[in-house]
Amino acid sequence: MNNSGYFIRWFFEAYFWYIVTIAVLYLIIHILIAKSFESYADDKGYNGSKIFWVCFFLMPLGIAMAIAMPDKKTREIIQKLDFSQRKKEEKTEEKSLKCRYCGTPLKKNAKYCVKCGNMVE
Repeated sequence: MNNSGYFIRWFFEAYFWYIVTIAVLYLIIHILIAKSFESYADDKGYNGSKIFWVCFFLMPLGIAMAIAMPDKKTREIIQKLDFSQRKKEEKTEEKSLKCRYCGTPLKKNAKYCVKCGNMVE
């Protein structure tokens, strides 16, 4: 019993600073990786501080989650572009809805021209 206690004490005295150094380096690397994914989540439009803590405590799961998150900013840009494209299509439809005989603008579902009375095709 006494010999095993001596070995454990010797091991911690001899390797204590190595263990502390490795633990500190591990924490620093862990923090840097979590910080990088925090900025990654900010770039995607999410709350980066929440992602930091998820990545810090659950490193593989947090990284997978941060990578798999859809990009909010790009989605908003696409929606704006899609909306502006729809407006352009509506304008072209409105422009094309004219009576071919007199040129009077027609309503969308008109069957007859209100000015000349000709049937709209």
